[in-house]
Amino acid sequence: MLGMSIAKRLGLSIVFVSLSLVAPNAQAWDGHESIVSALQPELNHLGFPVSGYEAVLRHVGDPDNGMDANLDDSWDPLDERKWMGGTKGPTSAGFRHMYFGGWQIAHPIATFQIPIKAIGQAPERVAENATHAKHLLKAALNAESRADGFKKLGWSFHYAQDLAQPFHSVQVLTPRMIPWKELLAWPPKRGFGNLVREATRTVSNYHWAYEGYVRHRLRMADSGVLQKCLAQSKVYANLELEDVHSPKELAYAVSRASVRLGPKLGGAVIEFFGKDLMSPDYDLPNGKGHLDYSALATRADVKEHRAKLEEVTCAALANAAQATLWLAKWALR
Repeated sequence: MLGMSIAKRLGLSIVFVSLSLVAPNAQAWDGHESIVSALQPELNHLGFPVSGYEAVLRHVGDPDNGMDANLDDSWDPLDERKWMGGTKGPTSAGFRHMYFGGWQIAHPIATFQIPIKAIGQAPERVAENATHAKHLLKAALNAESRADGFKKLGWSFHYAQDLAQPFHSVQVLTPRMIPWKELLAWPPKRGFGNLVREATRTVSNYHWAYEGYVRHRLRMADSGVLQKCLAQSKVYANLELEDVHSPKELAYAVSRASVRLGPKLGGAVIEFFGKDLMSPDYDLPNGKGHLDYSALATRADVKEHRAKLEEVTCAALANAAQATLWLAKWALR
């Protein structure tokens, strides 16, 4: 028993090393436009012109259309990509869309990560784009400059919304996603190798499944509680904004809120999607396996688990909405 406990701890460390190399989807909510669309009335109330809203809606997803991928090494001076998706391909954008705030004794499981220091450029991306947007909108030199300002504001929305997705602020939401049985293989080196490979696959499966399901629910004619969470985000968010005075501080606050939601979301994801995603039949990032999101959204036998998943998702989406509105107010001030 003790031996297995120690092995699990060692395995967990190795698993985190492997998982930190995987950024399966830099787009987080896989539908940022849905969040902005739900906030249109509030954005209009803040004084957004129609052209500004349309520009934000058009560009809020742009950072994921290749801009952040395959960057020169000079854009990654701290060499963070080796922990967050590698240097080539779509996953190489992950380091700019995530932020792991470093191991914290207050949340030892939720924040355990490799390396233990803070990594990820998402807070810098929020701040840089929001600051540029504010400058352009305040100067209002011409229509083109103002349109560029709203485009940059949309980009800042994107990065902040990314951080509200707990998979983008926590390396592994729950150890329950790790296939510990792989440790039983002999010799031990083979067991750890199997664990690393399979843990990377299973966590990526849950990540993709979760984003796919939320995307499907938001696009449903009757998206129920999730649209309500966006429309009444102040009620449902767990984001603490009292001491936030800058876009970068906002980004850190959003990430901390996601860390608090992480364990609850991890448990809800496991219970809702079940253990099938841990089987070799599924490798969602590589096109293997299929989930029927329409059935999952309506099946009576998962009603209780669906309610738990959507409850924590409600808070995460509300955090994304609150962060978006904060940035809009700040930029237009």
